[in-house]
Amino acid sequence: MYTETKKDWYVSFVVFAIVLAAYVETMCLSIPFWDSGEFIATSYILGIPHPPGTPLYVLIGRVFTLLPFGYVAARLNFLSVLSSALAVLFTFLVTVRLAKMSFRVEGWKAWLAGIVASFFMAFSSTFWQNSTESEVYTLSSFAMVVTLWMSLRWWDSFGKDHSDRMLLAIAYILSLCIGIHLGTLLVAPGILILILLVDWRTATRSRLIATVCALFVLGTSVHLYLLLRARLFPAINEDDPTTWHDLWLVLKRDQYKPGSIFVRRADFGFQVSMFWRYFTDQFALWGGKFDTLGRYLPILLGAIGVYFHAIANRKTFLVLFTIFIICSLGLIIYLNFTDHEVRERDYFYVASYHFFAIWMGIGATGLLVKLLKATKEHSKNQMLIVSTFSGLFILASLLPYHHFHFSHDRSDDTIARNFAYNMLAPLEKDAIVFTNGDNDTFPLWCIQEIENFRKDVRVANLSLLRTPWYVKQLRDHEPTVPMALSDYEIEGLAPYRDSTGRVWQTNDIMVHEIIRANDWRRPVYIAVTVPDQMGLEKQLILEGLVFRVTPQAYGLRLDEAKMMKNLYETFNWGGILKPDGTQDSSFYKDINETRLVQNYAAANFTLAFWYRQTGKKNLAVKEMERAREVSPVFVDAARWLGQFYAENGQAAKGEQHYLNLIKEYPADAEILYRLGGVHVAMGKMGEAIQDYRRAIELEPTFRSAYAGLHDVYARSGMVNEGNAVLRAWLEIDPGDEEIRGYLERQGASQ
Repeated sequence: MYTETKKDWYVSFVVFAIVLAAYVETMCLSIPFWDSGEFIATSYILGIPHPPGTPLYVLIGRVFTLLPFGYVAARLNFLSVLSSALAVLFTFLVTVRLAKMSFRVEGWKAWLAGIVASFFMAFSSTFWQNSTESEVYTLSSFAMVVTLWMSLRWWDSFGKDHSDRMLLAIAYILSLCIGIHLGTLLVAPGILILILLVDWRTATRSRLIATVCALFVLGTSVHLYLLLRARLFPAINEDDPTTWHDLWLVLKRDQYKPGSIFVRRADFGFQVSMFWRYFTDQFALWGGKFDTLGRYLPILLGAIGVYFHAIANRKTFLVLFTIFIICSLGLIIYLNFTDHEVRERDYFYVASYHFFAIWMGIGATGLLVKLLKATKEHSKNQMLIVSTFSGLFILASLLPYHHFHFSHDRSDDTIARNFAYNMLAPLEKDAIVFTNGDNDTFPLWCIQEIENFRKDVRVANLSLLRTPWYVKQLRDHEPTVPMALSDYEIEGLAPYRDSTGRVWQTNDIMVHEIIRANDWRRPVYIAVTVPDQMGLEKQLILEGLVFRVTPQAYGLRLDEAKMMKNLYETFNWGGILKPDGTQDSSFYKDINETRLVQNYAAANFTLAFWYRQTGKKNLAVKEMERAREVSPVFVDAARWLGQFYAENGQAAKGEQHYLNLIKEYPADAEILYRLGGVHVAMGKMGEAIQDYRRAIELEPTFRSAYAGLHDVYARSGMVNEGNAVLRAWLEIDPGDEEIRGYLERQGASQ
């Protein structure tokens, strides 16, 4: 009675086509940051990504790398596009079925639920973001909703001879898809509840259970790929699962031990609020002045759907409610996130947003049914009511597409690929470059493998250098890294504290061991993204996005010729600067990309100070302007630019720069402080006094502002006022002997 009709399928394909077109339009055509670069590379070479290895994703991804169009990365990104669009299709079918069962409706009344749920889900922030890049979550979402749909179809055929086949298929798909993402299994408890509610005796049939167990073993056997492939030593072989023991460590994600759920790594209230923040951001209808209303209206619609579903069809409500609770509260408890995660963790909860969207669709149809009853369903205006009401709700479900489009359109985003190119291209032959984490490593691995670019360079990831398996791979596999350590010594590496009190982590030990064993035969570099330079600061020469490590200790410096060549000849500035050198703001850059782009600006910034130090003031201004253009949010460049103008005889330009900047950063005391310096250079002492006083008001502990204000008073012959400023500072910092000594000398001379 509630099975899909041909018309239901036709409408589902229309929804699928619309969503597919939107995803294709906004799909990343290049290499994204985070795990995507690793997934692209491992799929292309049949490698092994980070634990738990995701073997099925790699195998499916390998098939997509063979598609006859576009860049290899785009083919893998299209896998997410297609699987997400298919997940939307089956979300439509599930929601239509639930609407029919709950409200006994057909046609447009049921389709409204499916369309609203599908569009809200498709264009929710996190789901859409996952749909434009190579990630495991979209395939996992597809598997989850397909198996839920299959369980409802099984209910239709329950009692027939072939009904068990559907359950066996569900068991096999879920077990197989553990090879995509373990989270796929989160839908299983809901499906089990449906089976028990339909006929609990199904779960007691020994033959059926035995067959399910056998299929589960068969499905999970896809993980044998990891064992077999690791023994062939692919270029990317994370955790190196060449033995059964190592394979088990990979499968249980031993490298990322989660810790006990009973020892909270942050306040539970904080963890719940983190989820709630993510949840309320998903379905926003608009931004701006009424953004709170735009975020909560869809959630209110979903809550209405929860109510309608609970009172109309308790069996399917319990199924959906179980899945939602496990994917939200259950994951909050299990994942146990800290309050200082390295990135936003919204993607872990994507299944909860997905299944909540179904309730939004049910809510829309439930309200329509209520409205029709209130206006006498068989009135002449029924068609007008249905069409108007449906149109408004469908329009509302499409508003997130408009709201999120700019921030989710990644079709022109090549920043990650260019970042990898710009780091590798300038390096000397057979170089070793130490990188920090995912974003300065995976894109490099990716272009090395899929573009065969600079494979002579060995990228050594410092995070992985803490693990014995990775150290051995660097030692044994081409291009090998020099080190004089046996397997026994590598296994025995452990942090220690030296006589100075410094703690040497395993990766610190390995960096110095590699440099010692290399004996300067091969060039060694450290990426500028590495926060801890491991005691090598005085041996580093900046060359752009990397520091070259030298045997001599000169103090931190730069190679002017190489910097200029890299910044103006070698680097690909696509996505950051236009050909004319102005900022490229044609597409959205998320917080991660914005931070990484600042590494380019920091190179220009450092070069500007180099020119300033060597007396090349015009070039110093040019580089500081370029730093500002490369990254408008790189505030240090903005703070210094006005002073550089003044030092170059362009004080009026510096003044105007700071006056404009104050409008952007009205609470930045340092900008006011530097404006005061420019006003001093212009002879505007009264205005300088006001600048310094405002800086002190904003930041009462800003010592330089007190010194600047004192200097202005002294220049103006207002000695007492100047000394009063210094005495005010001593009230804040009584231990400042330099200022106290100055005041004492002033008193002695008077």
